[in-house]
Formats: sequence, C-alpha cells, structure tokens
Amino acid sequence: MVTYQKQSKTSPKQATRPTDRRPMTRSPQLHTKPRRPSPQRGISVSEQIAEMLGETTRQARWQIGNMLQCHGYAVVRGLLQETLQVVQSGGMRTSAGDRARTTGGIFFYLAKERHGKEYRAFMQARRQAKKKVQEVKG
Repeated sequence: MVTYQKQSKTSPKQATRPTDRRPMTRSPQLHTKPRRPSPQRGISVSEQIAEMLGETTRQARWQIGNMLQCHGYAVVRGLLQETLQVVQSGGMRTSAGDRARTTGGIFFYLAKERHGKEYRAFMQARRQAKKKVQEVKG
C-alpha cells in the first residue's frame, strides 16, 4: 500500500509523492504551451520591445503596450522580427528620402501600414468606453 505525506500549509506549491521519494516541486519549464502575457507581463514585454527598438519616450512605450493589447503578442513579435530584418538589410528611408528611419520608426511604419485601421478602431472604442465611465462618475 502506498502512503502519501500530508501537504504542509507552509508550502502550497510543493506536491508530495509517496514517502520513499523526495518532494516534487512544480517547475515553470514544465509548461509546453506559451502563455499569453497578462496585464502585468504586458508591461514588461512592451518595455523589452521598446528597449530592442531603442525607444525611450513614454509615448512610444505606451503605444507599444496598446499594440500588444490590440493585436496580441504574436502579431507584435512578427512586426519586431520583420523590423529587425529590414534593419539588417540596410534600413528604410523616410518618405521624403532625406534620412534613414530609426529602428522604432520602421516598426511603427510597418505597424501603421499593416494594422492601422484595426488599431484606430481599438483606440476609438477605448476612448468611448472611458468617456462613458467618466459620464457615469460625473
């Protein structure tokens, strides 16, 4: 007959096995499915992306965070990879052609070109929801 140890309340993450074995702890490496970024993780992900793009302004970091909420991590990551490929292949010029775009400028240009309508609709819905909340409070 197999006997199990009673789990202690001090370590809720620790699952126990039969008494002849050591306690087994859960490991984050066991998860094979990629997790969706939570709101707390979304902030750190947007910060990481902003650093990769060389964006330091608060506005740019805010916009990247909104893009993550609107389009999701996979789309933003795809745009980031495409941006880095463009940079490696020589970069991109501005529409006037007088200077080269920054890495962040290429990223936002590609995002606007491919997902501009979706992003504008997302932001408009967000503004309307905020306005309704303010009307209810006021």
